[in-house]
Amino acid sequence: MIRSQNEIYESLDEAFDKAKHPLTCVDLMDIPTVRAAAINRWGNDVQEATEKLSDTIAFMWRRGILERFPATSTRSRARWAYGRKNVVIEEDAEPIPYEPKVRTKNKGELEIVQQNGEVILNFEKFTVVIRPN
Repeated sequence: MIRSQNEIYESLDEAFDKAKHPLTCVDLMDIPTVRAAAINRWGNDVQEATEKLSDTIAFMWRRGILERFPATSTRSRARWAYGRKNVVIEEDAEPIPYEPKVRTKNKGELEIVQQNGEVILNFEKFTVVIRPN
């Protein structure tokens, strides 16, 4: 996980170790130790603490620590659920890979974006999409 003595990372580490399926930030906030750690770190406003927790687990996904899945829960508005990297949690769940956007130095002239196996060249007046065969 994240190498930190911070209570939030320790509680997230424990929660993901025990998880039987991908967890959304709402699922995580339902776990008393995670909720207490989030409130201790980001204050008593539960909505703000939940948003900060969401940012934290998205950061962990971008760093390659967690895998992201589409959220299947209908009880919240969460779009994503997260699980341990390289741990099969559900047979039919396909993780969403993180592909950072690649940009050139001359941002106004040309933007290069790599996503879903495609390369997209955004010029000022038109766009070129390159797809593999």
